[in-house]
Amino acid sequence: MSLGDQLSPEQRIQFVIKALAPGTILHLFCEFITPPKHKFLVLGCVEPDPILFAINSRVSPYIVARQHLAQCQVMLYQSDHSFLKYDSFLDCTTAIRDFGLDDLTAQLVADFSNIKSRLTEADREAVIKAVSRSVTLEERVKKLVLQSLARPPL
Repeated sequence: MSLGDQLSPEQRIQFVIKALAPGTILHLFCEFITPPKHKFLVLGCVEPDPILFAINSRVSPYIVARQHLAQCQVMLYQSDHSFLKYDSFLDCTTAIRDFGLDDLTAQLVADFSNIKSRLTEADREAVIKAVSRSVTLEERVKKLVLQSLARPPL
């Protein structure tokens, strides 16, 4: 019997809401990807609306060829995140805003195992630097993410 089986629906929701903190790594079903599939994402901020960044197994040649984009890729080591199959890259050039808080909560309440882990402190610092350098993120988005990630994790 899993933890989720022992909790009431209200307790399940509270568990998920507590887990949703900046720097949390999630495994979510993404309909905006072609074809739609599950993808690892990092929560950059929760309020006023969730902002996430995608984890990719490789960096596209387009990004590699453009220094201003390449400097916004953060290496996430498989040795720090056992759910990753290999070292991967967090893309801090594009803010994913396709999920509302209700969407996140519904996916995670259905399966707690999709809450994977949190960024390490070194990862967190690298993300702050990458987001700060980004020329592709809106200033408002950068400010929200930087303020959220600057707070110590609970």
